This record gives sequence, structure tokens and C-alpha cells, in this order.
Amino acid sequence: MNDLFSGQDCFLAHPQWQSVMRHHGDSPSDWTVGSTIYKDQVDLVDDYMQLLARIPSAVKNLYMLRAANQDAAKAALDAAEVARIRQSMRHIRDAFEAWYQRILPFNPAPAEVPTQDPASIYPTVLRYESPWKGALHMGYWASMCIVYATLMECHQALPHDDRDGDDDNNGSADNDVYGAGAAAFELLADRILRSVETVGEGMMGPYRCGYSVRMAYEVVEERTQAWIRMWIARFEKRYAATAVESYPSPREVVLAPWLGDWGKEK
Repeated sequence: MNDLFSGQDCFLAHPQWQSVMRHHGDSPSDWTVGSTIYKDQVDLVDDYMQLLARIPSAVKNLYMLRAANQDAAKAALDAAEVARIRQSMRHIRDAFEAWYQRILPFNPAPAEVPTQDPASIYPTVLRYESPWKGALHMGYWASMCIVYATLMECHQALPHDDRDGDDDNNGSADNDVYGAGAAAFELLADRILRSVETVGEGMMGPYRCGYSVRMAYEVVEERTQAWIRMWIARFEKRYAATAVESYPSPREVVLAPWLGDWGKEK
């Protein structure tokens, strides 16, 4: 989390550390949890952690592109560097999407259930087979928020250069994000925040939700930000690393500032 907001790459993304991150236990491959293979589930979590280690570099690129795009002259913006970042972000996006398809047989989509929280702004929330499985869904949606935001900055910098020699379909996928604009983030944030009530249960709930809720906070309107701050105040009592004071004031966001006053009248 520190690297996400410090503008630094995460050392765990380097190849020499990637293998260290993986589980090296001696559990037999036929040890099952429920109806699934234990080793396969562990591998999927390891793969997620390896992908997550690449997200701080996306945030670093986002900061750099944002600063350059805000300069009308764009004197510091190098087209080749933007193209490199765009390609990198597409690779991360594709890797996350492929990973997400792999987890669904083990970790199915959540069920919609009525909220049990009188302070909820959502009449229905999402419940998972286990809160830890829910945290993986939330982490995926949060990471895609960052990747989409960075791709949008690339598009703003080079709107007429969507070429990518690796995959002819990538340009059209990116265009879907550009066309959706704020709605793309609204959908992801909605899924994250409708999971907080169930995934945030118990002593470890704030730990499971922290990363995803922090990303969602960046892309929602002020009313929802206020609701998130209520949840953070609740979490702070159980998890000292979560504190309302560490969150920016409503609408003082860095991930998606172009949203402006979107949704304020909801």
C-alpha cells in the first residue's frame, strides 16, 4: 500500500522476488478443500499477489502521465514512453482478466442479498462463499480501476495512436473504456462497495477490504465518499492501519479527477 501512494515501483515485481512470494509448503496436491484442489487455489492466490505487485508501477505511470497531460504544451511527454506504458498496461489488464476467469470455477460470483446494515446506501449487497474469496473479487475490481485510469491517461496523451502489435483486439477493448468514461468506474466501485458489508465482517475484515475500498473512494461522488468514511471509522476500531485521517477530503482525489461533479445530484 505504501508503494501505491509513494510513486515507487514495488520491489516484489522484480523477477528475483516473484518466486519468493509463492507458497512453498509441502501440502499434497490431492488435499481438497470442499470440492476444489487445495494446490490450485493456492496457485491462484500466488498469481494474484504477483499481479498485485505490478500495480504500484501503474500508479507511478498514472502520476507521470497526469502531470504531463495537465501541461498544455506537453513538453515533457515522450510519445515512445507513452506507447510503452500503454502496452505495459494492456499486458497487466489482460493478465488480470485471464486470472479472473481462472478463479471463477473455484470462487463463483457472489449472490445478492438484502443489506443488514441500517446505514447502508445499498438495498442489496454481495455475499460470497467466504469473505477471503470475496477479497479476491474486490482486489481484482480495484486493480482494474487503476489500469483503466492509466489507459485513459495514455489515450489523452496519444488519442490517435491506438496501435498495438501484440493484439489487434486491444484497441477496441480500450475504446470501450474510453467511451464508457465515468460509468466504467461506477460499475467497478459499485461491486466493491456492495461487498464491504460482508467481506468486512470480523476482526480481519478491514484488512481484507482496505486496498479495494481505498481505490473505490477515488472514483465515486461525494455522497458515497461520505458513506465510505463512515465505514473507515468503523474499521479503525478493529484495524489500526485504517484511519479516516489517511483519506483525502471528499473529491480531493488523484485516481480519476476528470470525474469532476459526476453523480453529485444522485
